[in-house]
Amino acid sequence: MKRLKFSGIPVAQEEKLYEIAPLVSQQSGNYYFLSNDLFTFRCTKKQLEDAVVIGVANPHFFHVISLVARKATCRRIIAVDSNADQLKHFKVLYDLFLASTNRIDFLQRLFKVTFNATAIDLLENFQPCRENTVRGGVGNDPYLPFEKELWNNLEFDQNLFHSTFGLTAIAEDCGLKINANTVGDINTYYATIVCGSRNDYEFWPFTVGYGSGFLRDEKTFIELKEVLCSADIYMLHADLPSIYQDLLFSNRYQPQFIWVSNLLCNYFVDKYPSLKDLASISKRYGTQSEPHFPEIDLTLLRDERDAAEVHPAIDNRKGHKRKWSVHTRNFSKVCSYLQGNRNLEVVAVSRWIEQDNDISKLPNTDYMLVDDFLGCCDETFYDTIFLHILVGHGVPLDVFKRILLRARRLSKNLIILEHNRDSRDFRKEQIGVSVDDMRNIMGVESFLDYGPGKRSKNRNLIFVYR
Repeated sequence: MKRLKFSGIPVAQEEKLYEIAPLVSQQSGNYYFLSNDLFTFRCTKKQLEDAVVIGVANPHFFHVISLVARKATCRRIIAVDSNADQLKHFKVLYDLFLASTNRIDFLQRLFKVTFNATAIDLLENFQPCRENTVRGGVGNDPYLPFEKELWNNLEFDQNLFHSTFGLTAIAEDCGLKINANTVGDINTYYATIVCGSRNDYEFWPFTVGYGSGFLRDEKTFIELKEVLCSADIYMLHADLPSIYQDLLFSNRYQPQFIWVSNLLCNYFVDKYPSLKDLASISKRYGTQSEPHFPEIDLTLLRDERDAAEVHPAIDNRKGHKRKWSVHTRNFSKVCSYLQGNRNLEVVAVSRWIEQDNDISKLPNTDYMLVDDFLGCCDETFYDTIFLHILVGHGVPLDVFKRILLRARRLSKNLIILEHNRDSRDFRKEQIGVSVDDMRNIMGVESFLDYGPGKRSKNRNLIFVYR
C-alpha cells in the first residue's frame, strides 16, 4: 500500500512508516488533564512479538501500553486524537515521563507539587492493586482519606501548572479542581492521585491511577520507560474512525491492540455516529479469514464501564486466539524484514495485482510484474525490494538470476520468498529452490528464515540480503 500521510507531532525514531506533517495550532486548554477509565487487561495469549498498540491519546493510554507490554513486545505505538490540544497534552505527558527518575518524581512534575516527607512516606508504602488493573472513576472508592492526607502534605505551584498546561487549577484538600471545555462536556472536574470515587466529590474525579498500571510500582515505571524508548511512536491528529481502516491495514501483519477508551458508549456514539465504525470494522477484519483478507489479529480494549456490545472474538474482556492462514503467517514474517518507506514487491502472477487493485498488501510498497521489472530502464533505488515466489510460479532459473542481480543492485534490503524445494510440501514435485541454489547465485545471506505451510514448518524460504 502507498505511504500514508498524517498531521501530527513528530517523535524522533528510526522507522518512518508514516509521513507526519507537524501540527500547527494554538493551545486553548480544552482537553482532559487526566482520565477516569476503569480497565482490566484480560489477554490470555502467549507472549507476542512485534505487537502494535493503537489508541485514543488520553492519559490512561500510558497505563494501557504498560499492561500490553507485559504480554507483547511493542514494535509500534500509535496515539490518535481529533483534539489537537489533547494530542499535545499526550506529548507533554510523554516528555514529563521520560524526564522523571521514579514515580514520585513523575507525580511532582505532573501536578507541579512538592511532597513533604510525610507524603513521600505515604506514597512509598501505598498498597498497589492487582497487576492487570488500572484505577479509574467508580461510585465508591476507599481512598479519599489517603488522597486528603497527600494534599495536606504538599505544596502546589499554581502559576507553574498554568504556564505548563494552560489550565486553571485550584488546589483543594482532595485534589486539583480544574475548569476546561471538553469534548465530553465535563468542564469542571478534579485531578487526583489515587481517589476515583464519584460519591466523594462535587464533580467527577479524574485520576492518575497511582498504584496501578505503569504507576503500580517502580518496576512497572521503569518497564514502561524502556518500552517508550524502544518502540516506534506516532502521535496523529485525526478523527480515529476516518483513519481506522488505514491504520489496521498498514499494521495488518502484526498483532494489534486497539484502545478506544469510552468512545463506544451511547453518549459519544449518539453524538458522533461515525464511532459505530470502530466496532463494525474491528469485527469484520478481526474475525474474517481466508479467502477474505486481511485477517487481523485484533484485540479491542476499552473502558470497563462501557456496556456496548462487542464481538467476543475481539473483546479484551473475553480473551481470544486468532488463527492466521498460511498466507498471512508468511507475510507476517516477510513484513518483519521490511525497511524504509519506498519499497517494491515483484510478482510473477498478474492476477494478484488485479485482485488487489494494483495495491500491494505490504506497507509503503508498490507492485510490479517480473517482465516490467526486467524491462524497465529506470534505475530507481528502493529501500526494500521483495521478490514474491518467482521460481515457484514459473520463472526460469536463468531469468531469476537476472532478476536477483538487478534487485540487489537497486536495493539495500533485498527479501526473497520462494517455495522450498526440500520441504515436504514441494519435495515430490521439486517446485521452488533450495538454500544451496540461492547461495550459489547470491552468496551467504544476511538472514535465513522459513515460512510455514499446512504440512510443514519450512514450506517457504525467506532470504534477506543487506
